[in-house]
Amino acid sequence: PGMLIFDGSNRDQCEVRRGVTNTPLQALLLLNEPLILESSRVLAERLMLEKSSEEEKIEKAFLSIVCRKAKQSELVLLIKYFESEKAGFSKEPTKAARFVEA
Repeated sequence: PGMLIFDGSNRDQCEVRRGVTNTPLQALLLLNEPLILESSRVLAERLMLEKSSEEEKIEKAFLSIVCRKAKQSELVLLIKYFESEKAGFSKEPTKAARFVEA
């Protein structure tokens, strides 16, 4: 089913050009995909081990995932999101542990 969600061809016929769509179902599939979750965990672990500022780590993560430098507005948004998540996990350390174990 994953290939159909991402507009994969059905192998019965040759396709010169593949159609491109972007649907919420594709995002949902990726959010719950174990390979994506593990890749995210490994990237986060590598970034945590680096001796750089949180802002530099966020910039590097964005570049690694999106393959371009973040715009200033995107960077501000990501830093705010990071700070709010960090504050939330600091208040509930058990929530952080459950999140990592999932």
